[in-house]
Amino acid sequence: MAVHPQDNQNLVLVFRLLQKKGYWLVQVINYFVESYCFRFLWFEGPAINSLAVDVIFKHQRGALIAPSVKLLLSRRRRHGMFWVPAPEAEFTYLLARKIWKGTAPVRQQRRLKLLVEQLGRPTAEKLAGEFLLGTLKVRVVEACASERLNPLLAQIKAQAWQTSLVRNPLRLIADLLSDRMRLVRRWLQPTGLLVAVTGPDGAGKSTLIEHLAQAVGPAFDSHRLFQWRPMLLWRRKTTRDTTRPHSLPPHGRWWSVARLFAYLLDYWLGYWFVIRPVLARSGLVVFDRYFDDVLIDAKRYRYGGPLWLARML
Repeated sequence: MAVHPQDNQNLVLVFRLLQKKGYWLVQVINYFVESYCFRFLWFEGPAINSLAVDVIFKHQRGALIAPSVKLLLSRRRRHGMFWVPAPEAEFTYLLARKIWKGTAPVRQQRRLKLLVEQLGRPTAEKLAGEFLLGTLKVRVVEACASERLNPLLAQIKAQAWQTSLVRNPLRLIADLLSDRMRLVRRWLQPTGLLVAVTGPDGAGKSTLIEHLAQAVGPAFDSHRLFQWRPMLLWRRKTTRDTTRPHSLPPHGRWWSVARLFAYLLDYWLGYWFVIRPVLARSGLVVFDRYFDDVLIDAKRYRYGGPLWLARML
């Protein structure tokens, strides 16, 4: 959905009205420059439903910036309950999206074919020439007209970068910098969620985790489950009898302290190298047990050191 930049504040009012009707905004993902995915959850009886709404204030995909949102809206037309862009803007927008993604489903190839027929090949070639050089624009329009666009898409994407570099290098550099800043913001302010479920055996952790993933999973791009720790530095031995977790005696005091610091290092490094990238990509990370579990059930981990140290860490 394209929204004029001057109307972005009106979305706040719309979201408040939706919340009053039971539609909760639970996730906002800035997936491209001035392009956002708003994800909603709502209840229908005991079931939780979800919906994702893409809103763009600017159409930018790397080197592909065509057409502007203002142009998309300036010549819009009424189609039933909705506004749709003019054929020229729709063709350019849809073609740019397919070039960036590198694939075009059959339904969208048919739509591009209809738009070429509606616009005429000379107009379609002129529009394709906005981000393609030389005779490639003719080949692209021919591929659209024959519904054989996919084999050309990889070559087209490389050409689009060359076109932007030749025609407006300063704009390309500025746009790339703005996209890198977006990625930095996503790293510093990740839109993912980290949930740790702790408790003794039989408390229902597995059931809770299963229902949690089903309920809020659609609000995230991915889902990863960890058993107790990230397991980045070393993995647990599988020879231990997991049906009797308290059968072995605790380790000695100093060995327990050394293992505790090793666990802490695994958590710290695992967070930055494994977990944080998932969170920055809007993923859901769930831990079945966490570092705090040493306090809850020290005997399980054969911890014989001081509990105040584990509590402090």
